[in-house]
Amino acid sequence: MNWSWIKRRWFEFRNGHGTYLSFFLSFTNFLLITYNLLIDRVSFLRGLFSNVAVFAVVGILIYVPLAIVVGRLHNKKQLSTDMEVVSRANPVSMDIVERLKRIEKRLS
Repeated sequence: MNWSWIKRRWFEFRNGHGTYLSFFLSFTNFLLITYNLLIDRVSFLRGLFSNVAVFAVVGILIYVPLAIVVGRLHNKKQLSTDMEVVSRANPVSMDIVERLKRIEKRLS
C-alpha cells in the first residue's frame, strides 16, 4: 500500500474541508438557523424577508463586506501579535528570530 499517496490525499482532504467546505456549511447553517429562529417567528422581519433566499442574499451583501473590514483590521492591528505567538511556539522559528535580532543589533 502506498502510504505517501494516502497521506497526501488526507492532507488535501483536511485543507479542502477545513478551509472551504466547512466554512460554506457553517455559513449556510448560520443563515438557516437565523432565518428559522428569528426571521420566520417575527412578523415584521417576515414581511421584509419573504423567503430564505431573499434573507440569504441580503445577509451575504451585509456579511461579506463586514467580514472584509474585520479581516483588514485584524491584519493591520493583530496579525503581528498572532505571528509572534505562533513563532514562539515553534522552537526553530524562535531560534531564527533570535538570530535575526542579534544580526540586526550588530548592524545598528
